[in-house]
Amino acid sequence: MPDNILIDNYHIGKAHIHPNPKKHSEKIEISKQNQNEVFEIIKDYLQITSEFNINELAEMLKWLLH
Repeated sequence: MPDNILIDNYHIGKAHIHPNPKKHSEKIEISKQNQNEVFEIIKDYLQITSEFNINELAEMLKWLLH
């Protein structure tokens, strides 16, 4: 995963991804709050893709983790 891609729960208290390191105010909320499940999904994504696409990962986290 590229440097400066951040997933945290700071400020709003719910997990979210910051897809753009230059615009930290941009965030996409992640519905699932279990850090192990989020980690496993990201790990699986990185293992199956040959090209990292932050928008694709963000959408996956946004919609598949309900």
